[in-house]
Amino acid sequence: MCYPTSGPSLGTARRPTLTPGAPNFTGVRVSADRETSRYPWAEWPGRDAMGLRANGSLALGVASRCCQLIGPSGLDEELEARRAALDAGTPATMPSARAAASLFAVQAASALVAQVGSRSVVLGSHAERLFREAALLLVFGSRPSIKRALASTLGMSGSAPASDSDPAGSGQAHLR
Repeated sequence: MCYPTSGPSLGTARRPTLTPGAPNFTGVRVSADRETSRYPWAEWPGRDAMGLRANGSLALGVASRCCQLIGPSGLDEELEARRAALDAGTPATMPSARAAASLFAVQAASALVAQVGSRSVVLGSHAERLFREAALLLVFGSRPSIKRALASTLGMSGSAPASDSDPAGSGQAHLR
């Protein structure tokens, strides 16, 4: 079910998702004076590859909070390994490092859910929220190269997009 709303320059449609109340923006126009740069789509994958590290930090944050709530465990070493892989990442290795960080966040959140037990299904509990956030990070800021790495790790090779291409051939704009 969608709940349409609108404003002077913005239309949204709320959809029931894993993240309740997350808006889906449609019809948003951005004036040229709000762009910080513009370049052809063909240049975007190379420019974007190293920016993937910042989004990888979100997965590390979720996993770190799970580790804190669980207490000392083998997950602490894995957290540091995932952090090191992201820190050492190159444009070629960053997609797989991002995928590994996202999967580790799910693993850590799953461990927390298992430790907490039935209370973890209560909306708003730490375990519930962290598990939901970890699941969201599997798709948030994802790219075909990250999806391919996730699919491969999860035993689903061949079910992810083949390339990072832009079928519409549009440019990529950055906003301030």
